[in-house]
Amino acid sequence: MSGRPWRWSLGCAAALVVTACEGAAPAPAAASASVLKAEAEEVALAASPGGRADAAATQAPWTLPRGESPTVRAFFVRVDADPSQRPEDESEGFHRRGDEALLITADAAGTLQIWPAWGRNEAITLAGHVARVERVAASADARVLVSSAADQTLRLWFLEDNLAISGEHSSGAPLRPSLPGAFNPPVALEGAEGQITALAVDPRGRQVAVGSALGGVYLWATEAPTSVAGRLAHPAAVVALRFDMAGERLLALPAAGAPRIWSSADGWGAATLVGADEAARAYVFGAFSRDAEAIALLRTSGAVELWSGDGAEQLSVAEPTSAAAPIEAAGSVFGAFGAAPQGASAGQIWPAEAERRRFGWPASGQVLVVSDGAANVVKRTGTSRPLRVAGPVIDAVFSADGGLLAIVEEGGRARLWRLRAADRAAP
Repeated sequence: MSGRPWRWSLGCAAALVVTACEGAAPAPAAASASVLKAEAEEVALAASPGGRADAAATQAPWTLPRGESPTVRAFFVRVDADPSQRPEDESEGFHRRGDEALLITADAAGTLQIWPAWGRNEAITLAGHVARVERVAASADARVLVSSAADQTLRLWFLEDNLAISGEHSSGAPLRPSLPGAFNPPVALEGAEGQITALAVDPRGRQVAVGSALGGVYLWATEAPTSVAGRLAHPAAVVALRFDMAGERLLALPAAGAPRIWSSADGWGAATLVGADEAARAYVFGAFSRDAEAIALLRTSGAVELWSGDGAEQLSVAEPTSAAAPIEAAGSVFGAFGAAPQGASAGQIWPAEAERRRFGWPASGQVLVVSDGAANVVKRTGTSRPLRVAGPVIDAVFSADGGLLAIVEEGGRARLWRLRAADRAAP
Protein backbone atom coordinates (compact mmCIF):
# COMPACT_ATOMS: atom_id res chain seq x y z
CA MET A 1 0.00 0.00 0.00
CA SER A 2 1.26 3.47 -0.82
CA GLY A 3 2.30 5.78 2.00
CA ARG A 4 0.03 8.45 0.60
CA PRO A 5 -3.64 8.73 1.48
CA TRP A 6 -6.18 7.83 -1.17
CA ARG A 7 -6.98 10.01 -4.14
CA TRP A 8 -9.83 10.34 -6.57
CA SER A 9 -9.99 11.59 -10.13
CA LEU A 10 -12.64 14.08 -11.15
CA GLY A 11 -12.05 14.04 -14.88
CA CYS A 12 -14.30 16.35 -16.88
CA ALA A 13 -17.73 15.08 -15.91
CA ALA A 14 -20.43 17.31 -14.54
CA ALA A 15 -20.72 15.84 -11.04
CA LEU A 16 -18.75 13.77 -8.63
CA VAL A 17 -20.49 10.53 -7.62
CA VAL A 18 -19.16 8.39 -4.80
CA THR A 19 -20.63 5.56 -2.80
CA ALA A 20 -20.83 5.34 0.97
CA CYS A 21 -17.62 4.62 2.82
CA GLU A 22 -17.19 1.32 4.60
CA GLY A 23 -18.65 0.99 8.09
CA ALA A 24 -21.86 1.85 9.85
CA ALA A 25 -23.26 5.35 9.55
CA PRO A 26 -22.77 7.51 12.67
CA ALA A 27 -25.70 8.11 14.97
CA PRO A 28 -27.47 11.37 14.20
CA ALA A 29 -27.00 14.26 16.61
CA ALA A 30 -29.93 15.52 18.64
CA ALA A 31 -32.11 18.02 16.82
CA SER A 32 -34.85 20.40 17.83
CA ALA A 33 -38.49 19.70 17.01
CA SER A 34 -38.52 22.50 14.41
CA VAL A 35 -35.45 21.10 12.68
CA LEU A 36 -36.88 17.58 12.62
CA LYS A 37 -40.17 18.88 11.22
CA ALA A 38 -38.38 20.76 8.45
CA GLU A 39 -36.28 17.72 7.58
CA ALA A 40 -39.37 15.48 7.55
CA GLU A 41 -41.02 17.85 5.08
CA GLU A 42 -37.98 17.62 2.80
CA VAL A 43 -37.98 13.82 3.00
CA ALA A 44 -41.67 13.79 2.08
CA LEU A 45 -40.95 16.08 -0.85
CA ALA A 46 -38.15 13.86 -2.13
CA ALA A 47 -40.42 10.80 -1.83
CA SER A 48 -43.31 12.44 -3.65
CA PRO A 49 -44.11 11.65 -7.31
CA GLY A 50 -41.32 13.09 -9.35
CA GLY A 51 -39.00 12.97 -6.32
CA ARG A 52 -35.91 14.99 -7.03
CA ALA A 53 -37.61 16.78 -9.93
CA ASP A 54 -40.23 18.13 -7.52
CA ALA A 55 -37.51 19.26 -5.14
CA ALA A 56 -35.64 21.00 -7.93
CA ALA A 57 -38.79 22.73 -9.14
CA THR A 58 -39.46 24.19 -5.69
CA GLN A 59 -35.75 24.77 -4.94
CA ALA A 60 -35.98 22.72 -1.73
CA PRO A 61 -32.63 22.61 0.09
CA TRP A 62 -30.69 19.46 0.73
CA THR A 63 -30.12 18.79 4.43
CA LEU A 64 -26.83 16.97 4.77
CA PRO A 65 -26.88 13.82 6.91
CA ARG A 66 -25.86 14.42 10.50
CA GLY A 67 -22.75 13.00 12.11
CA GLU A 68 -21.75 12.33 15.67
CA SER A 69 -20.33 15.84 16.09
CA PRO A 70 -22.12 19.03 14.97
CA THR A 71 -21.07 20.74 11.75
CA VAL A 72 -19.46 24.13 12.38
CA ARG A 73 -17.96 25.25 9.04
CA ALA A 74 -18.53 24.91 5.31
CA PHE A 75 -16.25 25.53 2.34
CA PHE A 76 -16.58 25.25 -1.43
CA VAL A 77 -13.73 24.01 -3.61
CA ARG A 78 -13.87 24.73 -7.31
CA VAL A 79 -12.80 21.86 -9.54
CA ASP A 80 -11.01 22.26 -12.86
CA ALA A 81 -9.80 18.93 -14.21
CA ASP A 82 -7.04 20.40 -16.39
CA PRO A 83 -6.05 24.01 -15.62
CA SER A 84 -3.73 24.11 -18.64
CA GLN A 85 -6.54 23.42 -21.12
CA ARG A 86 -9.45 25.73 -20.35
CA PRO A 87 -11.84 26.50 -23.20
CA GLU A 88 -11.65 29.93 -24.78
CA ASP A 89 -15.36 30.36 -24.13
CA GLU A 90 -15.53 30.18 -20.34
CA SER A 91 -19.34 30.39 -20.46
CA GLU A 92 -19.20 26.67 -21.24
CA GLY A 93 -16.27 25.98 -18.98
CA PHE A 94 -14.91 26.49 -15.50
CA HIS A 95 -16.84 29.48 -14.22
CA ARG A 96 -20.30 28.39 -15.27
CA ARG A 97 -20.07 24.91 -13.79
CA GLY A 98 -21.44 25.09 -10.27
CA ASP A 99 -21.91 21.33 -10.58
CA GLU A 100 -18.11 20.97 -10.54
CA ALA A 101 -17.95 22.38 -7.02
CA LEU A 102 -17.15 20.25 -4.00
CA LEU A 103 -18.71 21.13 -0.67
CA ILE A 104 -16.50 20.48 2.35
CA THR A 105 -18.00 20.53 5.82
CA ALA A 106 -16.05 20.50 9.09
CA ASP A 107 -17.41 19.34 12.42
CA ALA A 108 -16.46 20.38 15.95
CA ALA A 109 -14.25 17.29 16.37
CA GLY A 110 -12.03 18.19 13.41
CA THR A 111 -13.45 15.74 10.86
CA LEU A 112 -13.86 16.89 7.26
CA GLN A 113 -16.49 15.54 4.89
CA ILE A 114 -16.38 16.08 1.13
CA TRP A 115 -19.70 16.14 -0.71
CA PRO A 116 -20.50 16.33 -4.43
CA ALA A 117 -22.28 19.67 -4.35
CA TRP A 118 -24.65 18.90 -7.24
CA GLY A 119 -25.91 15.55 -6.02
CA ARG A 120 -27.23 13.89 -2.88
CA ASN A 121 -24.62 11.22 -2.42
CA GLU A 122 -22.71 10.04 0.63
CA ALA A 123 -19.66 11.98 1.71
CA ILE A 124 -16.05 10.91 1.83
CA THR A 125 -14.67 11.48 5.32
CA LEU A 126 -11.20 12.80 6.13
CA ALA A 127 -10.22 12.16 9.76
CA GLY A 128 -6.89 13.71 10.67
CA HIS A 129 -7.54 16.72 12.90
CA VAL A 130 -8.67 16.77 16.53
CA ALA A 131 -9.69 20.44 16.61
CA ARG A 132 -12.10 22.54 14.55
CA VAL A 133 -10.88 23.05 10.97
CA GLU A 134 -10.61 26.73 10.10
CA ARG A 135 -9.33 26.76 6.51
CA VAL A 136 -8.98 24.54 3.46
CA ALA A 137 -7.38 24.98 0.04
CA ALA A 138 -7.03 22.65 -2.94
CA SER A 139 -5.28 22.23 -6.26
CA ALA A 140 -7.26 22.96 -9.41
CA ASP A 141 -8.18 19.29 -9.89
CA ALA A 142 -8.89 18.80 -6.14
CA ARG A 143 -6.41 15.91 -5.90
CA VAL A 144 -4.30 17.79 -3.36
CA LEU A 145 -5.99 19.34 -0.33
CA VAL A 146 -4.53 21.16 2.66
CA SER A 147 -6.36 22.01 5.87
CA SER A 148 -5.56 23.93 9.06
CA ALA A 149 -7.25 23.65 12.44
CA ALA A 150 -7.76 25.85 15.49
CA ASP A 151 -4.87 24.09 17.25
CA GLN A 152 -2.56 25.24 14.41
CA THR A 153 -2.10 21.75 12.97
CA LEU A 154 -1.75 21.40 9.21
CA ARG A 155 -2.73 18.32 7.21
CA LEU A 156 -1.94 17.52 3.58
CA TRP A 157 -4.32 15.12 1.83
CA PHE A 158 -3.66 13.26 -1.42
CA LEU A 159 -6.92 12.04 -2.95
CA GLU A 160 -6.51 8.84 -5.04
CA ASP A 161 -6.53 9.34 -8.80
CA ASN A 162 -7.47 5.74 -9.64
CA LEU A 163 -11.08 6.17 -8.54
CA ALA A 164 -13.52 6.98 -11.31
CA ILE A 165 -16.40 9.41 -10.79
CA SER A 166 -18.86 6.87 -12.20
CA GLY A 167 -18.91 5.03 -8.89
CA GLU A 168 -16.64 2.25 -10.16
CA HIS A 169 -12.94 1.61 -10.45
CA SER A 170 -11.58 1.57 -13.99
CA SER A 171 -11.67 -2.23 -13.64
CA GLY A 172 -15.45 -2.07 -13.16
CA ALA A 173 -15.34 -3.02 -9.48
CA PRO A 174 -17.61 -1.03 -7.15
CA LEU A 175 -16.05 2.09 -5.71
CA ARG A 176 -15.39 1.56 -1.97
CA PRO A 177 -12.52 3.90 -1.05
CA SER A 178 -10.70 3.23 2.22
CA LEU A 179 -10.58 6.05 4.71
CA PRO A 180 -7.21 7.50 5.68
CA GLY A 181 -6.08 5.69 8.80
CA ALA A 182 -3.10 4.17 10.59
CA PHE A 183 -1.79 2.61 7.37
CA ASN A 184 -2.72 5.47 5.05
CA PRO A 185 -2.70 8.75 7.01
CA PRO A 186 -2.68 12.38 5.91
CA VAL A 187 0.70 14.09 5.98
CA ALA A 188 1.31 16.41 8.93
CA LEU A 189 2.98 19.63 7.74
CA GLU A 190 5.30 20.84 10.47
CA GLY A 191 7.54 23.87 10.83
CA ALA A 192 5.17 26.83 10.59
CA GLU A 193 5.22 29.24 13.53
CA GLY A 194 2.29 31.23 14.89
CA GLN A 195 -1.41 31.19 14.13
CA ILE A 196 -2.25 29.96 10.61
CA THR A 197 -4.06 32.74 8.74
CA ALA A 198 -3.89 31.76 5.05
CA LEU A 199 -3.53 28.66 2.85
CA ALA A 200 -2.87 28.11 -0.84
CA VAL A 201 -2.12 25.14 -3.10
CA ASP A 202 -0.67 25.80 -6.50
CA PRO A 203 -3.12 24.82 -9.25
CA ARG A 204 -0.97 21.87 -10.37
CA GLY A 205 -0.67 20.52 -6.84
CA ARG A 206 3.10 20.75 -6.56
CA GLN A 207 3.42 23.27 -3.73
CA VAL A 208 1.62 24.37 -0.58
CA ALA A 209 1.91 27.86 0.91
CA VAL A 210 0.92 28.75 4.47
CA GLY A 211 0.66 32.26 5.92
CA SER A 212 1.15 33.10 9.59
CA ALA A 213 -0.11 35.81 11.91
CA LEU A 214 3.55 36.36 12.79
CA GLY A 215 4.28 37.35 9.22
CA GLY A 216 6.04 34.34 7.73
CA VAL A 217 5.04 32.51 4.54
CA TYR A 218 6.03 28.83 4.51
CA LEU A 219 6.40 26.58 1.46
CA TRP A 220 6.22 22.79 1.18
CA ALA A 221 6.83 20.67 -1.93
CA THR A 222 4.09 18.04 -2.11
CA GLU A 223 6.58 15.46 -3.39
CA ALA A 224 8.62 15.85 -0.19
CA PRO A 225 6.27 17.35 2.42
CA THR A 226 7.98 16.10 5.58
CA SER A 227 9.95 19.32 6.01
CA VAL A 228 9.53 23.00 5.11
CA ALA A 229 10.99 23.76 1.68
CA GLY A 230 11.32 27.46 2.36
CA ARG A 231 10.33 30.39 4.54
CA LEU A 232 9.56 33.70 2.85
CA ALA A 233 10.08 36.86 4.88
CA HIS A 234 6.94 38.91 5.39
CA PRO A 235 6.67 41.90 7.77
CA ALA A 236 3.03 41.56 8.84
CA ALA A 237 0.25 39.04 9.36
CA VAL A 238 -0.77 37.36 6.10
CA VAL A 239 -4.51 37.46 5.30
CA ALA A 240 -4.53 35.70 1.89
CA LEU A 241 -2.22 33.79 -0.47
CA ARG A 242 -2.65 32.99 -4.16
CA PHE A 243 -0.49 31.22 -6.76
CA ASP A 244 -0.64 32.02 -10.45
CA MET A 245 -1.92 29.28 -12.77
CA ALA A 246 1.56 27.93 -13.46
CA GLY A 247 2.51 27.85 -9.79
CA GLU A 248 5.50 30.05 -10.58
CA ARG A 249 4.50 33.18 -8.66
CA LEU A 250 2.90 33.67 -5.25
CA LEU A 251 0.88 36.69 -4.12
CA ALA A 252 0.56 37.53 -0.40
CA LEU A 253 -1.85 40.07 1.06
CA PRO A 254 -0.83 41.56 4.42
CA ALA A 255 -3.12 42.81 7.17
CA ALA A 256 -1.80 46.27 6.32
CA GLY A 257 0.60 47.53 3.69
CA ALA A 258 1.55 46.56 0.15
CA PRO A 259 0.90 43.09 -1.30
CA ARG A 260 4.02 41.11 -2.15
CA ILE A 261 4.94 38.78 -5.02
CA TRP A 262 7.55 36.04 -5.01
CA SER A 263 8.78 34.18 -8.09
CA SER A 264 10.17 30.67 -8.47
CA ALA A 265 12.44 32.08 -11.18
CA ASP A 266 14.27 33.93 -8.39
CA GLY A 267 14.28 30.88 -6.15
CA TRP A 268 11.48 32.41 -4.09
CA GLY A 269 13.98 35.07 -3.01
CA ALA A 270 13.28 38.74 -2.32
CA ALA A 271 9.66 39.82 -2.71
CA THR A 272 8.44 42.50 -5.11
CA LEU A 273 6.13 45.12 -3.60
CA VAL A 274 2.88 45.90 -5.41
CA GLY A 275 2.77 49.67 -5.01
CA ALA A 276 3.83 51.74 -2.01
CA ASP A 277 4.09 49.98 1.35
CA GLU A 278 1.62 52.21 3.20
CA ALA A 279 -0.11 51.09 6.40
CA ALA A 280 -3.45 52.50 5.20
CA ARG A 281 -3.61 49.93 2.41
CA ALA A 282 -5.63 46.81 3.29
CA TYR A 283 -7.04 44.03 1.10
CA VAL A 284 -9.29 41.00 1.42
CA PHE A 285 -8.74 39.16 -1.88
CA GLY A 286 -6.33 39.02 -4.79
CA ALA A 287 -5.80 36.94 -7.94
CA PHE A 288 -3.55 36.64 -10.95
CA SER A 289 -5.12 36.71 -14.39
CA ARG A 290 -5.18 33.43 -16.32
CA ASP A 291 -2.12 34.49 -18.34
CA ALA A 292 -0.42 36.00 -15.23
CA GLU A 293 -0.12 39.32 -17.05
CA ALA A 294 -2.25 41.20 -14.50
CA ILE A 295 -3.26 41.14 -10.84
CA ALA A 296 -6.65 42.13 -9.39
CA LEU A 297 -6.82 43.23 -5.74
CA LEU A 298 -9.93 43.85 -3.65
CA ARG A 299 -9.55 46.55 -1.01
CA THR A 300 -11.41 46.43 2.30
CA SER A 301 -13.31 49.50 1.01
CA GLY A 302 -14.74 47.43 -1.87
CA ALA A 303 -12.60 49.02 -4.60
CA VAL A 304 -10.76 46.79 -7.09
CA GLU A 305 -7.25 47.66 -8.22
CA LEU A 306 -5.68 46.23 -11.39
CA TRP A 307 -1.91 45.97 -11.59
CA SER A 308 0.55 44.61 -14.10
CA GLY A 309 1.54 41.02 -13.44
CA ASP A 310 4.91 42.00 -11.99
CA GLY A 311 3.29 44.54 -9.66
CA ALA A 312 5.23 47.45 -11.14
CA GLU A 313 2.38 49.46 -12.67
CA GLN A 314 -1.14 50.23 -11.52
CA LEU A 315 -3.52 49.93 -14.46
CA SER A 316 -6.86 51.06 -12.99
CA VAL A 317 -9.06 51.40 -9.91
CA ALA A 318 -12.79 50.55 -9.91
CA GLU A 319 -14.85 51.91 -7.02
CA PRO A 320 -17.97 50.06 -5.82
CA THR A 321 -21.18 51.25 -7.42
CA SER A 322 -23.45 53.55 -5.45
CA ALA A 323 -26.53 52.01 -7.12
CA ALA A 324 -26.34 48.78 -5.10
CA ALA A 325 -29.21 47.86 -2.79
CA PRO A 326 -28.83 49.14 0.81
CA ILE A 327 -28.70 46.54 3.58
CA GLU A 328 -30.64 48.07 6.45
CA ALA A 329 -31.29 45.03 8.65
CA ALA A 330 -29.13 44.66 11.73
CA GLY A 331 -27.69 41.17 11.58
CA SER A 332 -25.14 39.04 9.77
CA VAL A 333 -24.21 39.46 6.11
CA PHE A 334 -22.40 36.69 4.21
CA GLY A 335 -21.06 37.34 0.73
CA ALA A 336 -18.64 35.96 -1.83
CA PHE A 337 -15.64 36.92 0.33
CA GLY A 338 -16.97 35.67 3.65
CA ALA A 339 -18.84 37.36 6.49
CA ALA A 340 -18.96 41.14 6.37
CA PRO A 341 -17.78 42.87 9.56
CA GLN A 342 -20.38 44.45 11.83
CA GLY A 343 -21.27 47.91 10.55
CA ALA A 344 -19.79 47.17 7.12
CA SER A 345 -20.10 49.90 4.54
CA ALA A 346 -22.08 49.44 1.33
CA GLY A 347 -18.78 49.11 -0.54
CA GLN A 348 -17.73 46.18 1.64
CA ILE A 349 -21.06 44.43 1.11
CA TRP A 350 -21.31 45.23 -2.61
CA PRO A 351 -17.66 45.46 -3.78
CA ALA A 352 -16.58 46.20 -7.29
CA GLU A 353 -15.76 43.18 -9.46
CA ALA A 354 -12.87 42.20 -11.67
CA GLU A 355 -13.43 40.24 -14.88
CA ARG A 356 -14.57 36.81 -13.73
CA ARG A 357 -13.33 34.94 -16.77
CA ARG A 358 -9.93 36.59 -16.68
CA PHE A 359 -9.20 36.41 -12.94
CA GLY A 360 -11.40 33.59 -11.64
CA TRP A 361 -13.20 36.24 -9.60
CA PRO A 362 -16.03 35.05 -7.32
CA ALA A 363 -19.51 36.25 -8.24
CA SER A 364 -20.45 38.94 -5.72
CA GLY A 365 -23.86 40.01 -6.97
CA GLN A 366 -25.76 38.53 -4.03
CA VAL A 367 -25.42 38.18 -0.26
CA LEU A 368 -27.16 36.27 2.51
CA VAL A 369 -28.68 38.56 5.15
CA VAL A 370 -29.62 36.92 8.46
CA SER A 371 -31.59 39.02 10.95
CA ASP A 372 -34.16 38.29 13.69
CA GLY A 373 -34.34 34.63 12.74
CA ALA A 374 -35.02 35.35 9.06
CA ALA A 375 -32.64 34.63 6.19
CA ASN A 376 -32.83 36.26 2.76
CA VAL A 377 -30.66 36.07 -0.34
CA VAL A 378 -30.47 39.69 -1.47
CA LYS A 379 -29.24 40.63 -4.93
CA ARG A 380 -27.32 43.77 -5.81
CA THR A 381 -30.43 45.02 -7.64
CA GLY A 382 -32.48 44.88 -4.44
CA THR A 383 -34.60 41.78 -5.14
CA SER A 384 -34.58 39.18 -2.39
CA ARG A 385 -35.54 35.59 -1.79
CA PRO A 386 -36.41 34.23 1.69
CA LEU A 387 -34.88 30.99 2.92
CA ARG A 388 -36.25 28.93 5.78
CA VAL A 389 -33.83 28.41 8.65
CA ALA A 390 -34.59 26.71 11.95
CA GLY A 391 -31.88 28.30 14.08
CA PRO A 392 -29.14 30.95 14.21
CA VAL A 393 -26.75 30.82 11.24
CA ILE A 394 -23.11 30.34 12.27
CA ASP A 395 -21.59 30.00 8.79
CA ALA A 396 -22.66 30.49 5.19
CA VAL A 397 -20.75 30.29 1.92
CA PHE A 398 -21.60 30.76 -1.77
CA SER A 399 -19.99 28.73 -4.54
CA ALA A 400 -17.72 30.76 -6.80
CA ASP A 401 -20.34 31.10 -9.54
CA GLY A 402 -23.10 32.04 -7.08
CA GLY A 403 -25.21 29.03 -8.02
CA LEU A 404 -24.94 27.19 -4.70
CA LEU A 405 -25.31 28.30 -1.09
CA ALA A 406 -24.37 26.26 1.98
CA ILE A 407 -25.64 27.29 5.42
CA VAL A 408 -24.61 25.90 8.80
CA GLU A 409 -27.04 26.50 11.65
CA GLU A 410 -26.35 26.52 15.36
CA GLY A 411 -26.73 22.95 16.55
CA GLY A 412 -24.88 21.53 13.54
CA ARG A 413 -27.45 21.32 10.76
CA ALA A 414 -25.90 21.97 7.33
CA ARG A 415 -28.07 22.64 4.28
CA LEU A 416 -27.32 23.20 0.62
CA TRP A 417 -29.45 25.37 -1.65
CA ARG A 418 -29.30 25.22 -5.40
CA LEU A 419 -30.21 28.76 -6.40
CA ARG A 420 -32.27 29.24 -9.52
CA ALA A 421 -30.41 30.20 -12.67
CA ALA A 422 -32.14 33.58 -12.56
CA ASP A 423 -30.74 34.14 -9.06
CA ARG A 424 -27.14 33.66 -10.11
CA ALA A 425 -24.95 36.70 -10.46
CA ALA A 426 -24.15 37.59 -14.03
CA PRO A 427 -20.64 36.67 -15.22
